[in-house]
Amino acid sequence: MTNIPTKLSQLSTNSSPALGDFVAGVLANLTADDKVSLQSLLTLFANNLAVNSYGPYKASAYLNGSQTSGSGGTPFKILLDTKIYDTSSNFDAVTNHRFVAPIAGIYHVSADASVFVVNSTDFTGYIFVNGSNAKTGSFAYNSTGGNASISSQISADLKLNANDYVELYGNSGRGSITINTGPTANYMDISLMYAT
Repeated sequence: MTNIPTKLSQLSTNSSPALGDFVAGVLANLTADDKVSLQSLLTLFANNLAVNSYGPYKASAYLNGSQTSGSGGTPFKILLDTKIYDTSSNFDAVTNHRFVAPIAGIYHVSADASVFVVNSTDFTGYIFVNGSNAKTGSFAYNSTGGNASISSQISADLKLNANDYVELYGNSGRGSITINTGPTANYMDISLMYAT
């Protein structure tokens, strides 16, 4: 396969044609394989230009309603039910409480999982992708001697395919625990960094 940058360089140094003539000259000197490669490159460039220009895929949601965890030792989904923003309607805060990736790409996720527990209770938050743990958050433990709020933070870059879904989970070694509510307690922010 020929080198596309080399051909472009040759064309640009030989003359100074109008843009249309320049493009026609480039295409005329490319093989069929080069044209396919160039088309793929231009598509990827256009997708990322759109992402970097106005970031069309981003969402932020948090738990506003009351929720109690399940049995101890079993991860439970935190039902993020209130959206702060959702620029392209990719976060379902009503039924499934999750973000669904609209296109393949690298997404940045920042989340916090927070609970109110008795003394000597541990807690960890997780980011699940398609129902499985993708990233484990910081370990939290209440050693205050009394009841207290503890939280687990998660920050990760995830490679997602179109229609992959992302959810916030938590887990404690104890049984039923109280899950904190509000925009600074249990939340998930997610945004597309660049398309792949």
